[in-house]
Amino acid sequence: MATSTIRIKKICEWCGKEFEAQKCSTRFCCKRCAEYAYKDRQRHKRKQETEAMVIETIIRQREESVIHRAYLSVQETADLMGVKRNAVYQLIYHGKLKAYRLTSRVTRISRIDIEELLSTSLYVRKSKAKSSVSDENGEAISEFYTTKEIITK
Repeated sequence: MATSTIRIKKICEWCGKEFEAQKCSTRFCCKRCAEYAYKDRQRHKRKQETEAMVIETIIRQREESVIHRAYLSVQETADLMGVKRNAVYQLIYHGKLKAYRLTSRVTRISRIDIEELLSTSLYVRKSKAKSSVSDENGEAISEFYTTKEIITK
């Protein structure tokens, strides 16, 4: 990499001292600051990886605990079905999913009721509605007057 004879005043990203750099891409005043910054980046990377593994373990444990229980909370039901909690409440309010309200804050849903809902609620594609006009007797009207015919009559 070529250096230039032009000196650029910069501030070190690690220690905050002002220094003169020979390249625009220089970020640190010395090798020591660059090494400290590198080690700090590696430390943060390891920390994030560890936190991600812990979160994954917690989610897996939560899923395993839900699998073996007969009654689930609304949040656990939402997690199991892969929907938001509000969607589960809407299913309850519309009478599609049975729920048992034990207290004002505790609602439980039977796993059997969830499986029954999912087995009976099959997605069926609806055909497009054909608009048909019928008279007072319910018979379909197939012939219509045009605007010109109405004006002449």
